[in-house]
Amino acid sequence: MKLKQLVVAVSLSLGLVACGGGGSSSSSSSDSSYDFKVTAVDGYLNNAIVTATCGTQTFTGVTDENGEVQLDTNGIDSKDCSVVITANPDGSTTDMDTGETYAAGELYLVSPAGQDKTDLIASPFTTMVALLMESSGDLDAAIAEVALQFGIAPSLVTGDFIAAQAADTELKEEAQKAALKATALLASLPQTADEFAADVADTSTTQTLIAKLLKINDAVEAEIAELENSGTDLSSVIITVEVAADGSVTTVVEDKPQATGATDSSVGGGTGS
Repeated sequence: MKLKQLVVAVSLSLGLVACGGGGSSSSSSSDSSYDFKVTAVDGYLNNAIVTATCGTQTFTGVTDENGEVQLDTNGIDSKDCSVVITANPDGSTTDMDTGETYAAGELYLVSPAGQDKTDLIASPFTTMVALLMESSGDLDAAIAEVALQFGIAPSLVTGDFIAAQAADTELKEEAQKAALKATALLASLPQTADEFAADVADTSTTQTLIAKLLKINDAVEAEIAELENSGTDLSSVIITVEVAADGSVTTVVEDKPQATGATDSSVGGGTGS
């Protein structure tokens, strides 16, 4: 994935939305014919702009309430396309888990090229994979590194950890933890194409960002352990973090709005160093 392609992709997607989508190609979730599907996940992101850059061609779409859009790329496989998720310029992009909305310049998720499957996920974890790939160029190695360092099953790094919570499988508990981590990590990831470019400008810059994200991850893991010890249902809460100037991380636990109807109900918190 080339940075130039990502910057161009975002510019094109914003322009296409502004002029009604001319020059783009997408299918609604009810259509039966499409080349691959993209799901934008933190919670599922509704009304997010999806831009797939496939060589010199660009295809765009808008996600539904399940975070999904089906892209008709005229036969181009997903492995040949990098995907970027950005917020709708009208400010309507919404996290269906938390109710949080995003405006232009506040959201930037990447699903890197090279994934040979018909269901692509773009999430905080795939964005970290994309960051690491800029220096290594190795998709499998980047996935393995994110899985190892952030304590996430490899299948969830590039998979739908929201859907995995609903399935009665051995990954259910891991998926719940992955979802909590994703929410906490999102705010510290690049929020624009320019920020992404700056973070991958050289290996040391990338590693500085990863180190910050790992510190957040450690604090969230400690909070999750406390929640489990208290018998809290992990699917009923969200964990947000505050990172101080000295790098210390404070965790804040709140009831998940959709699960409880609460919008600002703190149920706990902690700190990490």
